[in-house]
Amino acid sequence: TSYPAHLALLGSNDVSVRMFVCPKSDNQYPATQPAAIELSDYIYTQNLSPATTPAGVPIIICPYHGAGGVNYLDSDHSTRWLMASEGGRPEDMLQDLIDRGYSFHVSARVEEQSGGRLCSSDRWHLRTKSDTPLQMKTPKPRRR
Repeated sequence: TSYPAHLALLGSNDVSVRMFVCPKSDNQYPATQPAAIELSDYIYTQNLSPATTPAGVPIIICPYHGAGGVNYLDSDHSTRWLMASEGGRPEDMLQDLIDRGYSFHVSARVEEQSGGRLCSSDRWHLRTKSDTPLQMKTPKPRRR
């Protein structure tokens, strides 16, 4: 058994579209499962197998927690908070995945809201680099 190679392979019976949006972000839920893939708030490490992936590999990373750090789902199935001072900057975590030979998918939403600083592994060398803390630019909540 392995994790899906890409989040697009998750069926609507597997997870709700609400699972693709971080409660910390002000992003709206996608209307449909296919839209959820590119409107996801999460970064997904691709082509992992629970049987062969060692602990310490982030499966899902959430970059929506300001400059303080990130939440992530580890390959040992624990969820963790990693402070920026301990390596919990999304850019550092993704560079570490590249250095270790893993590939990952960054949704169009995350790439846009990061100002191009976060992008999928196949385009990582094209990203916008900056030493300033990453602040995701989410839309202002709608007033009802």
